[in-house]
Amino acid sequence: MIFKRQAENDFDVESIVSPEMEKAIDQCAKIYHGQPEWLDDDEGIKTINFAKALCSETARLTTLGIGIHLEGSTRATWLQQQIDLVYAKLRDWVGYIAENICRKRILR
Repeated sequence: MIFKRQAENDFDVESIVSPEMEKAIDQCAKIYHGQPEWLDDDEGIKTINFAKALCSETARLTTLGIGIHLEGSTRATWLQQQIDLVYAKLRDWVGYIAENICRKRILR
């Protein structure tokens, strides 16, 4: 899992996950990516990929009104540059959070 490895590297930690949990996480990731295990071409069972659409729309609506602007000093300019770097990834992060919320609902 890419996100797991990234989190382990970013926070310098080692994740401890049981094989059962790893399987459940993988199943939810497949659902999110439009590849649930219940798809069946022979039976005509398809997906509308609602999980990803739901997470993407939640992220879009959550970040829609966010705007941060700093000015007035060298430090403010530097802080604005740092905020701009993070802000570009904010919608993705909120999408990951929404995905994890959906995952937890599915796992219950």
